[in-house]
Amino acid sequence: MSIDPGLVPGFSRSRVTFLVDGVPVEPRVVAHRWDPDLTETVYALTDALRLHERRGIRGDVLCADWSYEGSGRVKVEGGPATGLRIPLRGGSPLGASLDERPFAAWLARHAPRLTTDSAALAERYAAQWFALYADGPGPLALKLRELRWMRALSGAEARLAVWDGAGDPYTPAIELGEHHQVSLFAAREAALDAVLARGGFSAVPTRLDQAVWHWGMVRSLGGGDLRDAVAAKFLHDGYFRDQPHITWTAALPFLLDDFGERERMGLAQAVDALTLSSDIETTWVLLALVRVGFAARFARSWSAWAPTGACAWLDTFFRGVVCDGLADVGPLRVDDVPFKEEELSLERDGPGGPARAS
Repeated sequence: MSIDPGLVPGFSRSRVTFLVDGVPVEPRVVAHRWDPDLTETVYALTDALRLHERRGIRGDVLCADWSYEGSGRVKVEGGPATGLRIPLRGGSPLGASLDERPFAAWLARHAPRLTTDSAALAERYAAQWFALYADGPGPLALKLRELRWMRALSGAEARLAVWDGAGDPYTPAIELGEHHQVSLFAAREAALDAVLARGGFSAVPTRLDQAVWHWGMVRSLGGGDLRDAVAAKFLHDGYFRDQPHITWTAALPFLLDDFGERERMGLAQAVDALTLSSDIETTWVLLALVRVGFAARFARSWSAWAPTGACAWLDTFFRGVVCDGLADVGPLRVDDVPFKEEELSLERDGPGGPARAS
């Protein structure tokens, strides 16, 4: 059996061999459950004997606890029969315990509390906070949108400090600063550098997505509104596009402004026709649908994406589902939602209309 740290690529594996009544056996997985703080796996050692494993990382120590159920005498070569403690960076394994629940403690401190009748929604909500806790991959602009909903903000300035100039994280950073104490001086300087690198305050980049990010930063920096210039360059026959066929970027201008009835119809037809090929594309389209209030299209797209989508899931959930009621997930209540210098409770019985705030 190979105990693989998994989260630490390149770390050498710890080989152990299980023997039952003196005979080496190869454990076979019969059940597995993931939890943000640990995984639980049941292995069949023999037809009559099961190994129950709890595994997780505490600090820099990989922990595996083993217990047994059934008949047979177990011996483990390469480690104790009760489990393993493997230092991942040369530290001491003493005191590392899977009874500690670091993510559960973090979640209670940082995340608004969701009350719902849907176990699947509650699990998905917790899993997406875990993704933020683990700081997984994704565009900085979308990560900052997620951080806006965190109660006790942490990590925003560190993320902005290493921004490479891509996209437009400055606009969501401005919104973040409306609800949390965060220094945006370095972000403002980085945004100014990015705007100048793209041609200055009056420039319109040649790609539609870059033009929208540029427009957002120029506006957030206090410059002129590039709405008409972007429309003049990219709006053709009621659709926003920078190539002959329509892509997901057709939705991006609606993140910053609404347009006329013809353009809204073009957005609706584009969303109906598009096959979105990535999590990030779907997220931006959903946020544009929230911005224009297209409830039916948001509900259809979000309901199909939400069970597996990851990128900025929390932001689409709070904006589109909790606040605006564009999708039906049943009755829900979210307590301790940060808003300006307060924390609010948001409640709704179903879709439609704004949430009740208290």
